[in-house]
Amino acid sequence: MRLLRPGDILPVALALGVAGLTGVRRGGADRNELRLVTPDQTVILALNADTLIYVPVRDGFTVVEVSQGRARIRSSPCPTGTCARTGWISNPGQAAVCMPEGVSIEVRGDGSEPDAVSY
Repeated sequence: MRLLRPGDILPVALALGVAGLTGVRRGGADRNELRLVTPDQTVILALNADTLIYVPVRDGFTVVEVSQGRARIRSSPCPTGTCARTGWISNPGQAAVCMPEGVSIEVRGDGSEPDAVSY
């Protein structure tokens, strides 16, 4: 019993090619960006530049770390620290929020817009 017949090779090759092109079109972490919202402003940053950002807030500083195409809230003076325990985010649509200090980060990029099901 043969799994593939000679006529099956072309459709399989086309399907793999389309799947490969879709992956290339969507891009990777280098195309993603970080949206940082502070009490005073909104800033868009590249995720491919490693950096620490100190955001002044009413109780001190919230520290946002960007490293290797991902980001996190490294530390914050908020009472619960839930924002820092969120960990690293790297995929479009992921976010970390520090509600008490009014700071949020969100990864944006290809495919980060909500689809019809999200509404």
